[in-house]
Amino acid sequence: IRRADGTVIELDGDGGLPLGVATPIGLHTAAVRLDPGDTLVLYTDGVTEAFSPDREMFSVFRLDEALRQCSGRPECVVDSVHRALFLHTGVMTRDDDQTLVILQRSPVEAPIEITTGVPAQGHA
Repeated sequence: IRRADGTVIELDGDGGLPLGVATPIGLHTAAVRLDPGDTLVLYTDGVTEAFSPDREMFSVFRLDEALRQCSGRPECVVDSVHRALFLHTGVMTRDDDQTLVILQRSPVEAPIEITTGVPAQGHA
């Protein structure tokens, strides 16, 4: 989720097995630049494959819509996705695992201060 304009973009490439499920695992990489305040959302297929009472999947489209409804702050992402899932499925329970990992780059670029040397005598 881009902080500057709220757009939701998808990383290039398909998802795959979660790490540690199988070995060896063929990994491919994708790169994206996260500007200050941008949010990265990782999710399991249990989110996009949640079914409505009519057996319609939640889908990436509905996930993207839920992401567009929030500020990008991690707690807002979780609340928005959970709300959209409930409205879609009509239940609070889950038929499959649903995992969200939300990372937000700090919106303020704070200067990094590095101190080297030894403490003055009498100070720890």
